[in-house]
Amino acid sequence: MRSAAGQQAPTDDGVAELVVHLRAREDEALGQMSRVLAGTALCAVGPDETHRVKYLEGVSAALAQVRRTLVSRGRSGALQDEPAAVVAEIRQQWRSTAGAASTRGQAWARYLAGALDALDELATTLTTGETP
Repeated sequence: MRSAAGQQAPTDDGVAELVVHLRAREDEALGQMSRVLAGTALCAVGPDETHRVKYLEGVSAALAQVRRTLVSRGRSGALQDEPAAVVAEIRQQWRSTAGAASTRGQAWARYLAGALDALDELATTLTTGETP
């Protein structure tokens, strides 16, 4: 099956492998968050730790959104684009919130930065053909 761009549509095996990778990367970010917090409530940690946790939370949230979108579209038969196109679409959604970062404060800015960095890294991996 070919996408609108004329490229081969993603195979179920390739998407399934990517979904597993995304879940592992999300879990890694969540594990790092837990280690930073070390059992302390977010409201009780210092600003540096809060910024690190918000960044990691953004990483996890963005990767989870890509994973859920791939799974959902795959189940419904609506996954016609390559995963890189899905990532680009989701990155645009996140990028469109950048203006709100200035009014939402530094925690939101760090959250957004983590999300965009994770999506950029994933996009680069997918477009270079490297195994995620």
